[in-house]
Amino acid sequence: MRPPSTFLRPGKIKRLKIREPISLNGHPRTSVSLKPLTSESGPQAPQRLSTTAALWFYGVLACLAVLAGRYTSTPLSLYAETTGLIQAIGLGMAAGILTLVLWDLASKHLKSLRSLWALLQTLLGQKTLGAVLMLALFSSVAEELLFRGVMQANIGIVATSIIFGLLHKQPNTYIGVWSIFAILAGFIFGFLYQWSGGLLAPTLAHFLINAVNLYRLTRDK
Repeated sequence: MRPPSTFLRPGKIKRLKIREPISLNGHPRTSVSLKPLTSESGPQAPQRLSTTAALWFYGVLACLAVLAGRYTSTPLSLYAETTGLIQAIGLGMAAGILTLVLWDLASKHLKSLRSLWALLQTLLGQKTLGAVLMLALFSSVAEELLFRGVMQANIGIVATSIIFGLLHKQPNTYIGVWSIFAILAGFIFGFLYQWSGGLLAPTLAHFLINAVNLYRLTRDK
């Protein structure tokens, strides 16, 4: 009798399960049942990012940053009077566009950035334009309140930028290319905070970067 084996069918893999021999008219007979393989045999798909959960997280983070600013007596101003509103907006827009250009140039030459982009596409999935703008707004405001508004004012630009970058650790790596790029972005946001004397310029640059990249990530195929 031919021993049991594994049968392959298009799109499905079946595993044979051997039961106890059954006697039929004096001749031994082995019954075989087919059982589909479960998903345990392969890698699990990454869980999608929940827009609602992310907005709640950044909302709470922003509130905690404001409370920390009050506790440490750190002023959370938008811009200095010597800088002015128009100059702060111009600095933020220019820095955001420059950072996006640098990201695009680096992505063309670094395979790790392209792999990271594909992973983020899987994690984010499809998002509406409204969800993209809300995520960009909440994340930029919360992170700038905490990192530039509270931390940089108390521990300096170098330590704040390094911490900012390390918290943007690339999934499944220790210090990935995303962390290095985030450290550089942290210095850009930090200098914007110092030059403009407030949070408006770095927050605007941060929002522009997040909005454009989130839109691309949720639209690219």
